[in-house]
Amino acid sequence: MLNMKVSVYWRSTWGLLSPLSLILILILTFAAYTPLNHGGLLPEFADGLGWGIAMVSIIQLPIWAGIAIYQAKGSTFKEKLHESCWPAEIMVPVPVGFVEGPSDVVLEELHHVAEDDALGRKSVAVSVQSEDFDVENGSAEQHSSGSGINNEAFDQKDEELR
Repeated sequence: MLNMKVSVYWRSTWGLLSPLSLILILILTFAAYTPLNHGGLLPEFADGLGWGIAMVSIIQLPIWAGIAIYQAKGSTFKEKLHESCWPAEIMVPVPVGFVEGPSDVVLEELHHVAEDDALGRKSVAVSVQSEDFDVENGSAEQHSSGSGINNEAFDQKDEELR
């Protein structure tokens, strides 16, 4: 992740000291627990309600960990546990100049139509024929023979909708 080797200190702190400290804090919290009272101002069910709300978020970790282990590849529990501790795909840095979103002109038009639909705006679907684009080299550049999108028809439909 850091693209460098970390020292033994950090590996032992992250992998051993922190988890053990948190487990110890959790055990001591449960051992020294006393119900909330506030001088009789709170109803008796308030403490249980608070614990219920806390458990909704706390229980997520073991549930999703169990699902990840169950769905992992492997035949034994040890193999499944080991496999579930690694990402499904290796993440790589984003190249300089990368722009998120559709790179193909047709996909970009469909993206805008879907975006308009999600926002409740009226939009015009534009028909673009794939032979108008250079797909041989993987780009969405237009051939010189075709004009791609018919702007006049698009503008006319846009005016009709307004």
